[in-house]
Amino acid sequence: MIDLQQHGFIGLDDQRSIGHSIQDSDPCRHWRCRHRSCFATVAAVTTPGRVSLPKVWQRRFAFYDERLEARPVGGNRLYRALAYLSRSGMTTNAWAFFLGPIYFFVKGMWRKGITLALMAAGAMGVLYIVHASSGWTLAVSVVFALVYTFTANRAYYLHWVRHSESWNPFEPIR
Repeated sequence: MIDLQQHGFIGLDDQRSIGHSIQDSDPCRHWRCRHRSCFATVAAVTTPGRVSLPKVWQRRFAFYDERLEARPVGGNRLYRALAYLSRSGMTTNAWAFFLGPIYFFVKGMWRKGITLALMAAGAMGVLYIVHASSGWTLAVSVVFALVYTFTANRAYYLHWVRHSESWNPFEPIR
């Protein structure tokens, strides 16, 4: 058995409700204790219900957790060490590209979705007022689709793990 507090897990106030130890025989390579000498499955400890997420979201959340822990020492090295497709899978979201604010509403991040939709509507309104060509309108539409793409995963991580209720879609992960 691995004692979680002994291995540096923070925020374990009520061990009775979450279980105070994890079996050694159930290691997970994505979740590590702070000593880095042993592996522990702490998904259920750090965020209740995280194991109910699809595998792709579990990998993304594990990546963000490890990157946050390693940030002062070299969180970007962790990111650069990934293969290109893995890297793009951690930072982009194709569903958000095609669905835009609808994706944010479906995932429960309606505040961020409304903010991004209002920003896009404002930009389109300015283009309409200045009678911009369709080329400019298309370019701005693609830019906002890319904004949705690159903010969706990070925003969902903050929504799920940190219970963020911020209206700021560019809220940093700290």
